[in-house]
Amino acid sequence: MSTELDKLLKKKERILRELDKVYEQIALEKLNIQNSNDNLINLNPDNFEKKVRAKFKITGK
Repeated sequence: MSTELDKLLKKKERILRELDKVYEQIALEKLNIQNSNDNLINLNPDNFEKKVRAKFKITGK
Protein backbone atom coordinates (compact mmCIF):
# COMPACT_ATOMS: atom_id res chain seq x y z
CA MET A 1 0.00 0.00 0.00
CA SER A 2 2.78 2.44 0.80
CA THR A 3 4.31 1.88 -2.64
CA GLU A 4 1.05 3.00 -4.26
CA LEU A 5 1.03 6.06 -2.02
CA ASP A 6 4.66 6.77 -2.91
CA LYS A 7 3.83 6.50 -6.61
CA LEU A 8 0.91 8.89 -6.22
CA LEU A 9 3.02 11.39 -4.28
CA LYS A 10 5.75 11.27 -6.94
CA LYS A 11 3.15 11.76 -9.65
CA LYS A 12 1.71 14.73 -7.74
CA GLU A 13 5.18 16.29 -7.42
CA ARG A 14 5.83 15.82 -11.15
CA ILE A 15 2.49 17.38 -12.08
CA LEU A 16 3.10 20.34 -9.76
CA ARG A 17 6.52 20.92 -11.36
CA GLU A 18 4.92 20.82 -14.81
CA LEU A 19 2.25 23.25 -13.64
CA ASP A 20 4.93 25.65 -12.39
CA LYS A 21 6.54 25.53 -15.84
CA VAL A 22 3.20 26.34 -17.47
CA TYR A 23 2.65 29.28 -15.11
CA GLU A 24 6.11 30.56 -15.98
CA GLN A 25 5.44 30.20 -19.71
CA ILE A 26 2.15 32.06 -19.37
CA ALA A 27 3.82 34.88 -17.45
CA LEU A 28 6.55 35.14 -20.08
CA GLU A 29 3.99 35.15 -22.87
CA LYS A 30 2.05 37.90 -21.11
CA LEU A 31 5.21 40.00 -20.93
CA ASN A 32 5.92 39.32 -24.60
CA ILE A 33 2.43 40.40 -25.57
CA GLN A 34 2.59 43.51 -23.43
CA ASN A 35 5.96 44.45 -24.91
CA SER A 36 5.02 43.70 -28.51
CA ASN A 37 4.43 46.39 -31.10
CA ASP A 38 0.88 45.14 -31.73
CA ASN A 39 -0.61 48.13 -29.89
CA LEU A 40 -1.84 45.90 -27.07
CA ILE A 41 -1.36 48.39 -24.27
CA ASN A 42 -4.86 47.81 -22.89
CA LEU A 43 -5.06 44.10 -23.59
CA ASN A 44 -8.46 42.62 -22.83
CA PRO A 45 -8.07 39.67 -20.40
CA ASP A 46 -10.37 37.51 -22.55
CA ASN A 47 -8.21 38.16 -25.62
CA PHE A 48 -5.08 37.36 -23.63
CA GLU A 49 -6.59 34.10 -22.40
CA LYS A 50 -7.54 33.13 -25.96
CA LYS A 51 -4.01 33.84 -27.18
CA VAL A 52 -2.44 31.82 -24.36
CA ARG A 53 -4.86 28.91 -24.79
CA ALA A 54 -4.14 28.86 -28.53
CA LYS A 55 -0.38 29.05 -28.05
CA PHE A 56 -0.23 26.27 -25.45
CA LYS A 57 -3.11 24.25 -26.94
CA ILE A 58 -5.15 24.41 -23.71
CA THR A 59 -8.78 23.37 -24.05
CA GLY A 60 -11.68 23.91 -21.66
CA LYS A 61 -11.76 25.99 -18.53
